Amino acid sequence: MSVDRGLVQFSTTSELSTITGVPPLVQGFGLFIDQPSGDVAPVGLGATTLYTGLYATDTFDVTPRLSVTGGGRFNFAQITLTDELGNDPLLNGSHDYMHFNPMIGATYKLTPNVTVYGDFSEANRAPTPLELGCSNPLQPCLIDNALVGDPNLNQVVTYTFEAGLRGHFDIAKGQLNWTVGAYHALNTDDIINVASPIPGHEYFQNAGDTLRQGIEANATYKWDRWNLYANYTYVDATFRDYLTLSSPFNPYANAAGNIFVVPGDHLTGIPDFRFKLGGEYRITDPWKFGADLNIIGSQYLVGDESNQNHKVPAYWVVNLHTSYKLSEQVEVFGLVRNLFDQHYYTYGTFFDTTTTPYLNLTDPRTFLPGMPFTAYVGVRGTLAAEGQAFAADRTQLVPTKALPPPFNWTGLYLGVNGGYSFGGSDWTDSVTGGSTGNFGTSGFLFGGTLGANYQIGAFVFGVEADGDWTKTGGFGTFTATSLCAGGCLTNSNWLATARGRFGYAFDRFLAYGTAGAAFGNVQANFSNDPVSSTTELGWTVGAGVEVALAANWTAKAEYLFVDLANGSCTADCAIQNPNGPPLIPNIAVKFNESIVRAGVNYKFGS
Repeated sequence: MSVDRGLVQFSTTSELSTITGVPPLVQGFGLFIDQPSGDVAPVGLGATTLYTGLYATDTFDVTPRLSVTGGGRFNFAQITLTDELGNDPLLNGSHDYMHFNPMIGATYKLTPNVTVYGDFSEANRAPTPLELGCSNPLQPCLIDNALVGDPNLNQVVTYTFEAGLRGHFDIAKGQLNWTVGAYHALNTDDIINVASPIPGHEYFQNAGDTLRQGIEANATYKWDRWNLYANYTYVDATFRDYLTLSSPFNPYANAAGNIFVVPGDHLTGIPDFRFKLGGEYRITDPWKFGADLNIIGSQYLVGDESNQNHKVPAYWVVNLHTSYKLSEQVEVFGLVRNLFDQHYYTYGTFFDTTTTPYLNLTDPRTFLPGMPFTAYVGVRGTLAAEGQAFAADRTQLVPTKALPPPFNWTGLYLGVNGGYSFGGSDWTDSVTGGSTGNFGTSGFLFGGTLGANYQIGAFVFGVEADGDWTKTGGFGTFTATSLCAGGCLTNSNWLATARGRFGYAFDRFLAYGTAGAAFGNVQANFSNDPVSSTTELGWTVGAGVEVALAANWTAKAEYLFVDLANGSCTADCAIQNPNGPPLIPNIAVKFNESIVRAGVNYKFGS
């Protein structure tokens, strides 16, 4: 039995802005729309999901060569959507889905090295809260961002047949493992995304039956220090029913903005094949290097379900990767994506060329470019299990050469850090005690670090201070109270901490906890009012890992929770009354952040 329960809160607001310049730039006015209805009104949706499954399966060895597996699963899903702002009662709804999914399969050993297999299975998928909240063609959504209605959608049920061969052979002192198979999966009441005649809007609908069928093949070969692999997937994804779909900006749509799908037309946004060929070579025991070639087939543009336009072309990229183990638990790694900086597209659709008339655009196709040449470096580590450490103690080997001395964490250090922050803010007025509730904030930070450690055995004690420039903020609009009806904005542009650290060292790897004081700038204002700024004292707590790289250099990854207590602002943050004093003379602003960041330090001394 399995039970999965989820609670989701979705909120969105719309800001008035203009699009100008070449290339087009969006400039916001700081004015947030607050109207009771429409697709740009503030939305607050609460979704409760409950997925329950009862299942059983067993395998029977009919003969030494033949095995049969049978089973079944009963799924029950309950999805409840609630309009938390009271703006749109059409969002409210409760949906129940249930289905029994049987399965049966068999394997037969043709030889000790080759096995044939086949199976049949059913599976069902309930619509997601997003699909349910954006499924009314008369009230389409603004690119999935502003949910407006909750009509019912049917669940998707899939019937899959699969068969193939798999095996392994010893070739030239290495072993080859391979699999070749074919599949046939019929989806009933499939759910697709459809463009609305209203520019920038779309909705979800059931689209009858769709079929996905194809072949999959993969092989791996391991020999000495080499590991080679290849896999290929071909998919033929087609509609099985006649459909009339809205695609108003498709050049082949009729005067009403519709296209006509016939059985056999291909689903959009799905590449017809994928091929990957790669290898990895262990240069030394701790050092590995590898490369892979990826070829992705062509696909139809989303909105061209009738398959009348040119496809998004196929493309290829080459990637590199390497890693070096500093110890059994820690390694540094490097990645290169798109080595030859290929220019390619991963997705395509249509748009209204008249939305920016000054650009004189005539081609309604728009494409998503792929990742350019990109390089990454990083550190990753794992903590050894206690049992493994004891086992190692009992089976010590006599070293054949002198081991390097253990790393000493004692000393002063100086470094840089950078990362991402996410959290929330809420405003409370001093008159009624009413609150906006928590709204999201996020941004980036970068700065410097100064600290000192002292090591006693495996324990490391330290102090650390840092100062970061931040670009963190967020806004909220809430119609349940007059507070923030026009938009509340909370921002921060600098943050500093002074903390103690306590950790445990595994030689060159250090795991630690940290806590202390936080100092930061908190800015708060209504969308049209001057900014009120204050410096606040708060607290912080967190944890991290740090690894010694080479000589005196170390790298770290760290999480901090920062609470900057309650700031307040008076005249600038008051809701004004033109005939008298401010309606809310004082507002308390709460601001806290979760910070995920990395850093590099240089330790002075040996």
